[in-house]
Amino acid sequence: LSSDLIGPASSWGQISWDVDNLEAADTIKLELYGIDKQGKTTYLDTYTSEGVYDISEISSSVYPYLRLEYSAIDEVNRTAPNLSHLRVYHTKAPEAIFNTEEDFVFNSDTLNQGQFLNFRANVENISSVDMSELLVHYKIIDEDNNEVFNAKSDEPMSAFGNINIDFNYSTDQLVGDYLFVVEFNPDFEQPEQFIFNNI
Repeated sequence: LSSDLIGPASSWGQISWDVDNLEAADTIKLELYGIDKQGKTTYLDTYTSEGVYDISEISSSVYPYLRLEYSAIDEVNRTAPNLSHLRVYHTKAPEAIFNTEEDFVFNSDTLNQGQFLNFRANVENISSVDMSELLVHYKIIDEDNNEVFNAKSDEPMSAFGNINIDFNYSTDQLVGDYLFVVEFNPDFEQPEQFIFNNI
């Protein structure tokens, strides 16, 4: 029996599990796996008796997701015990979004050479969990997929808080068509519920 993905979490707490109709001849096992930001699964631990286990030392920045696998064997009576309850206590990861209704400035999608590209937007933490310093990537990509790259760390965001991010760049050295991309919290730089809405 395998659980769904658990998380993403900003911190891990405890695992609590129990089974029904456990007999002396029964063998039970609960295996714990961590899933990293790239989706790679790594075995972390095995529990062979029901109870409460501390998992607070597992880094949520390394493993924002966990998965559990339960198995039971009864080679005598062929009545393997059923899982009664399985709980993973953790602090939910925060969630940030672009709030364009609060503040959004983008001077133009067409600029003459020498004009400044001016961008400003509001990013809002819509969760009850604080976020640490917010990493923002700004990319200007030409037709050959070469890019001018800038990374900037903005201030932390408290629960239900917000910040303005801004970027200004001279187009003196730019000729032709370019793509401008803004992404905050790239590649799960810190745990977050979703990242598809960060661009």
